[in-house]
Amino acid sequence: MNPGRLRHRVTIERVETADDSDGVRTETWTPIWAPLPAEIMPISGGELIAAAATASKVDTRIRMRYRADIVALETRARHRDTIYTIEAVIPDPKSGVHWITLQCVSGADASAG
Repeated sequence: MNPGRLRHRVTIERVETADDSDGVRTETWTPIWAPLPAEIMPISGGELIAAAATASKVDTRIRMRYRADIVALETRARHRDTIYTIEAVIPDPKSGVHWITLQCVSGADASAG
């Protein structure tokens, strides 16, 4: 991986749930890694058309150095004001521990979760 491509800075957040004094469960997103160098890549139009055939919601890929504690659907990425829900974490095909690709849903669809 060419480190020059990691020009974006993303924050990885983990959801924490707790019951308030009334017993209502609340979710809070807490940063666990910030800022991390990453490459944010929107999926091309052709890839989106092909993905629609399999009912995929993924519209963005984020590539970064390997982190073992990034878990799909339990963590999310934030770049500036955009939230990316992590649908899948894919290790690099050679070693599995040099970098990861996060398959994500961005924007308004991401908050629906």
